[in-house]
Amino acid sequence: MKNQMNTNLVIRSSLALALALAIWSPVQARSAEPAEGKNMTEAKMMERCQEMKEQKQKMMEDMKAQDAQLTEQLTKMNRAPENKKMGLMAAVITHMVEQRITMDARKAKMEEEMMKHMMQHMQMGKESMSQCPMMKGMKDMDEKSGDAQIEQKGFVQDIESLAIKNDEFRRVLYTAKHCQLVVMALKPKEEIGAEVHKLDQFFRVEEGSGEAVLDGVRTAIRAGFAVIVPAGMNHNIINTGSVPLKLYTLYAPPNHRDGVVHHTREDAEADNEHFDGKTTE
Repeated sequence: MKNQMNTNLVIRSSLALALALAIWSPVQARSAEPAEGKNMTEAKMMERCQEMKEQKQKMMEDMKAQDAQLTEQLTKMNRAPENKKMGLMAAVITHMVEQRITMDARKAKMEEEMMKHMMQHMQMGKESMSQCPMMKGMKDMDEKSGDAQIEQKGFVQDIESLAIKNDEFRRVLYTAKHCQLVVMALKPKEEIGAEVHKLDQFFRVEEGSGEAVLDGVRTAIRAGFAVIVPAGMNHNIINTGSVPLKLYTLYAPPNHRDGVVHHTREDAEADNEHFDGKTTE
C-alpha cells in the first residue's frame, strides 16, 4: 500500500511539473501572411468576419476535445498495473506538452489576426465595426463559449500593440467628450510639424527614437518616453531614427474628427478637419 501511495505521488508530481513547464514555455508565433489591402470591400470584409468567427469556434472545439482526450488518457493510466504506469505517464506527459505548445501558437496567431482585423474595421468606419460578429461582445479566447456576453463600454485594448502595428500617419481610435486617443507613425526623418493647440496633449513613444521640441527646447526621446504639452505651447515631434517612430497621443479635449484616418502627413495637411462634437459612443 505504501509503495502504491509513493507511486501515485510521483505520478502527480511529474504531471504537475510537466504542466508548469508547458505553461511557461515561451512560444513565438508570428503570422507569415501578408496584410490584406486597405481598400477591402464591405462584402469581402463581412466574409472575412464570418471566416474568423468559424476559425475561433473550431479552435474552442479542438481545445475541449483535447481536454477530453487527456482525461481519458489519465484515467487509463491510473487504472493500469503498477509496472505499466511509468510508461503510460511518460506518454501522457509528452502528448500533453506537445498539445499545449501547438495550441498556444495557434492562439497567438489568432490573436494577431484579430488585432489586424479590428484595425481594418477602424479604417472602414464605425458602421463596419458594429456589423462584425467578431467585434460584438468580443470575449477573451480562454472563456467558455457558454458564458454570457458583456457589452464593453469605453476603450479597453492593448494600446502598445495597436500603436506598434499602426502604419498610418494618424488614426483616431476613440473619442470621448473630454479626451481623444490617437495612434501615429512617423517615417524616418519625418515630423508632425510645429503647432500650437488650445488644449493639453500627451504623447507616449512605443517604438523608435526621435526628438520632442517644446518651445524650442529639444529633448531626445525613445520607446517608453512620455511627453506632456500644455495648451498654448509650440511643439513638434521629429523622427530622427532610421525606423518608423510609433506613438500614441491623448488630446484633452478632442482635436480631430472621430474615426479619421490620415495615411500620410500630406493627407493630414490637405484635410482641414476638426473635432465636430461627435464622440465614439
